[in-house]
Amino acid sequence: MKHPPEKLPEPWLFDSESLLRELDRCRETVLQIPITNPNATHCGIQLAVSAIWNLSENLRYLLALHRQGQRQFAKKAHPAKRAQKIEAKSREEKRAIRA
Repeated sequence: MKHPPEKLPEPWLFDSESLLRELDRCRETVLQIPITNPNATHCGIQLAVSAIWNLSENLRYLLALHRQGQRQFAKKAHPAKRAQKIEAKSREEKRAIRA
């Protein structure tokens, strides 16, 4: 892993607009790759690949945090749903017994 999690962007501060700006920066890097000198071309390609890889890793990290948050929220929500279902089922059983 090139960047440890401590060096990655803070997920709550990193918004869609910054991701789009980073994507634009990657595009500009690719457009500025010189084609006249093989060494300069190689360096330009390496810079572009590195910028795209960094953006990809940042997105993976942010999406993993988002997914983790959704799973935690779902875990908190499901026990409440289960309790409601159990309560509704017991009410139905009581009605069936009375009838």
